[in-house]
Amino acid sequence: MDQCPDGSYLPVPTSQSRVCLPCSSACFRCFGVADNCTDCVTSGHVLVTNGNGVTSCEPGCPIGQYAGVDKRCAACDDSRCAGCAVGGQYCSACIEQSDLLEMGRCVRSCSVGLYPNRYRTCLPFCPDGEYSDFSGLCRPCSAPCQHCLSFDLCVTCQPGHYLLTNQRSCVSSCGRGLVPYSSSPSNGADMRLVGGLVSLDGYVQLYTRGKLACCSINVLLVIF
Repeated sequence: MDQCPDGSYLPVPTSQSRVCLPCSSACFRCFGVADNCTDCVTSGHVLVTNGNGVTSCEPGCPIGQYAGVDKRCAACDDSRCAGCAVGGQYCSACIEQSDLLEMGRCVRSCSVGLYPNRYRTCLPFCPDGEYSDFSGLCRPCSAPCQHCLSFDLCVTCQPGHYLLTNQRSCVSSCGRGLVPYSSSPSNGADMRLVGGLVSLDGYVQLYTRGKLACCSINVLLVIF
């Protein structure tokens, strides 16, 4: 017998009897000894070579390694990587909790013009709900701001809230003399200020798909 069926192996050194023995339960295929796997029973498991040279099937690679296309774990190129992309060149996470991830490298601080987000990844901008402070760090906006220029200087609001443009704050209702307006392009709505160029010198008309949809009223126009 030159080759054993899946789930069995020929012992090494090969005995004269050439009897196929069963692999361990985790191995779909094995070589030389029962627990030296070359393929795994469980889909998604990877091959990890231990210090004794025996390869086992594990749920994931050890820290500092990645699974190649053959599902074998190999060391990342950078020793500071906790994990890395296939090929080993680019880190996906860092071993040291104080490190930041910048363009596939683990660094102590972000380069100029990049900001660390809450996941300790350096980005050229702050994520939604955060702003860049004077020290170059991303800080959370005050609720219910969705985007902001500073802690309480809102640019847009979370769903269900409206922006008061003169105060740059978000409110749950517009209040007396103000009209809620969404600038979503899907509804085809437009606001028109008629009879003046300043907030209280004229009135507002609401158009939907080119047609007048609401009465003309004297209001302070609020657009965001």
